[in-house]
Amino acid sequence: MPERRVVFVIRRLAALAATIIIAPAVSYVVFDTLSKDHIAPGETIEGLVEWETAFLFHYDLGYSDYYDRDITWVLERGFPADITMLLGGMAFGLASGVAGGLLAVARPRSPLTRIMDVFAGLGVSMPVYWMGFAVLMLVAADTGLFVQLPFVSAAASYEFLPSDPIAFVFSLWVPCVVVGTALSAGVYRMTIGASRDVLGEDFVRAARAKGLSTRGTLVRHVFPVAAIPVLVLAAAQVNLLIMNTALMQVAFNIPGGLREMKDALDSGDTIMLQALVTYGCIMIALANMIADLLQAWLDPRVRVETFGTRQPRPLRVRRRRGAEQPRLG
Repeated sequence: MPERRVVFVIRRLAALAATIIIAPAVSYVVFDTLSKDHIAPGETIEGLVEWETAFLFHYDLGYSDYYDRDITWVLERGFPADITMLLGGMAFGLASGVAGGLLAVARPRSPLTRIMDVFAGLGVSMPVYWMGFAVLMLVAADTGLFVQLPFVSAAASYEFLPSDPIAFVFSLWVPCVVVGTALSAGVYRMTIGASRDVLGEDFVRAARAKGLSTRGTLVRHVFPVAAIPVLVLAAAQVNLLIMNTALMQVAFNIPGGLREMKDALDSGDTIMLQALVTYGCIMIALANMIADLLQAWLDPRVRVETFGTRQPRPLRVRRRRGAEQPRLG
């Protein structure tokens, strides 16, 4: 039903708008309270109304005395690096985690599966900043002490996108991999658990009984059902990806907008912190809305509840030419 789909999308957009307004408002009240010794009655609320009006209607996030710049300019300048690292880290985490998980389900006792289990454990337990500095100290193009690999991103090698796209990609591909490592390990384990739960279902056994290969069964029947919890996990890990992106921008000296979080905390720049909270809140809300839409599209139960059901098509029986019609009576 098209009208139900429109209502579903409108509800998700309304929730997105409410999140973008409420979360920054709460953070504004907290930062304003912490930054002032004495607050007059109603002063915080008046400042909140002025800030929300400037942000929603004029895209004005304020002026930073520490950077001596408009905060909007700082975030716009770093947006290409921010969005590339976030999307690249999520793409690497989802692709490698799902592929490894399906391979582990198909070959549960192979040596490759055992090696992937070890790397998944390391990816979950090792801090992301430690991995980034290990790459820079051991194998980076300019600073590697063990070996200097020319194709590995080096520190301070960032080039802005319009001037040199190839150097832009070269400087960010290793940070994207490091950012998505923790997500890859979580998706790997989630894919294994969700796929094993689906393997015992009747439709999977029917597909195997009809002669479908293990690979075809996993890709065509198991993965569409197992992908639902994987998407939920990926949407819930956006905040972790944002934090990992900020750390990798500091480690690789990438002039992104999220790296300003460290300097804003050190200098006590509450205006910049407020803008970064709003910046991250928009990304998290958008990621969760996209995950909800994909879940409603993939999960038949959610799709039926949300969009309704269509009338089933009548069953058509094809008869071969020359086939004798059965006689009744």
